[in-house]
Amino acid sequence: MNQYLQPSSAIGKERRGASDSKKALCLKVVIALAVLVALGENIRRMSTTIKCVSKNSSTIIEPSAVPETDIEPEHETNDEEEKESDQIHLRDVQAADRDLNGITVDITYNLNVPPTWYDGFPTTSPSYNETMVNLHGYNIWEDEDTLEKGEEEITAEGDEVQQQQQQPKLSSFLEFLQLSDPPYKMIGSPMDRKVLFELLKEVKPKIFLEVGVFHGMTSTTVAKYFQSHDGFEDSYVLSMDSWLLDLRFTWNGFKSKHVQETKTADYFIGTSKAQGGYSTMYYHFLANCIKTQTTDRIVPLPTAAQNGAMTLLSHGIRPDFIYLDASHSNPDVYIDYENFYTILKPGGVMAFDDTGIPAVRAAFDALIKKYDLKVAYETRKQAHIFKVKEKYE
Repeated sequence: MNQYLQPSSAIGKERRGASDSKKALCLKVVIALAVLVALGENIRRMSTTIKCVSKNSSTIIEPSAVPETDIEPEHETNDEEEKESDQIHLRDVQAADRDLNGITVDITYNLNVPPTWYDGFPTTSPSYNETMVNLHGYNIWEDEDTLEKGEEEITAEGDEVQQQQQQPKLSSFLEFLQLSDPPYKMIGSPMDRKVLFELLKEVKPKIFLEVGVFHGMTSTTVAKYFQSHDGFEDSYVLSMDSWLLDLRFTWNGFKSKHVQETKTADYFIGTSKAQGGYSTMYYHFLANCIKTQTTDRIVPLPTAAQNGAMTLLSHGIRPDFIYLDASHSNPDVYIDYENFYTILKPGGVMAFDDTGIPAVRAAFDALIKKYDLKVAYETRKQAHIFKVKEKYE
């Protein structure tokens, strides 16, 4: 029989078979779609878990603990904000201070301080005495021995009474370190005096913060300015530095360009000798403050800049004038700029040193771009900007 002339019953069976096949295929498609929907729901819930991470906390809120009605739908603006917060602020910039070319870093860093953070702190800046006691617990310049001058001291034998005049502990320790009479000429990279004095006159800061102090040339200069000019009776300097002089460990390396300089420069020998491998530069700074008679206007804060920034936030201290000359390596520089610009009192001024160094320059340019700042003054080495008042103030 011709294959194209099949009986009607055969045709019916063929049609029913085709229909059954279509039904089976449709059923498979439905099952596959159901599986995909279930997978999509799980992925959505996992995404919700990630997006429930607080910006100020590492705590993750599980979806099961969040009612479905409380989960906000994703908006395009939220995605843009997340992309902006995740962007790399500095890419492939030099890491080391004028050295180790080829070692670079990528940096993404934001210091998020709530607008209400300073609520509850006194509206006026703390005094010299308040800052000294709040930070150190006592005035470090008046660190006397337990025996007052002229107080009777019983010797070990118990039968002899002597009159002894006690020397301050700090002076005794400086004498022990052979720093009781430091050379008057200090080594450092101070802020240009003409620019410095003009800004002091214009801003009239109550608190001048220097980050990266070294021997204290800028700190003591500002302190003496406060002492000798009217209108600065309550002004003082907050001198922040680790005083570790730890750059010497990098610069004496095999691939460093500064090996010979490390062996001969006064930065690393002579005036800042190490004892037991630890720099005595902090005590050299204290000795310089004593010799220049500026202790009544200087509060030392021996700490690394990152912890120092957190310290200022903890105590609600907002300097009116900040001079930054600390680490010249990244990410340190960028983090310092971000931290201290955020802490700077609105209307205050921030000055920068060594902006010609590649690692420093990259951080400086990034800060200017990030906050859309106008550079008020700039040379090949130094610059400064003013901070506008914040919207919530």
